[in-house]
Amino acid sequence: LLYNFIASSINSKKKEIGILRAIGARGKDIAKIFIFEDIIIAIVNTIFSFIFIFIGAVALNTSLTRNFSSPLSILTVNPLALLFVALICIFVVGAASAIPLIRIIRMKPVDVIKTNG
Repeated sequence: LLYNFIASSINSKKKEIGILRAIGARGKDIAKIFIFEDIIIAIVNTIFSFIFIFIGAVALNTSLTRNFSSPLSILTVNPLALLFVALICIFVVGAASAIPLIRIIRMKPVDVIKTNG
């Protein structure tokens, strides 16, 4: 979902990218704009995923403890797992940003402006 959201966000702004390129913006400048936007999305996504991981672990532990009358904590949140989630998020955001941006930036500004969608 994150990949689709970011890629469609960049593709929907093709015309703006073409206009920026036509008035002299370099590909690096445009990439900086979108990468900064995508980093903010990735940070928010990572924070929400950490919160939902903790809430899910606590809820499942509570449910399983009640149902099986076991005082043990069955699910634990490992810091290594959280790091793994953060790395996956960074990879997805990087791929979702780079693939459409490289494709659009390589085109001539006039062709980017003319294309729809």
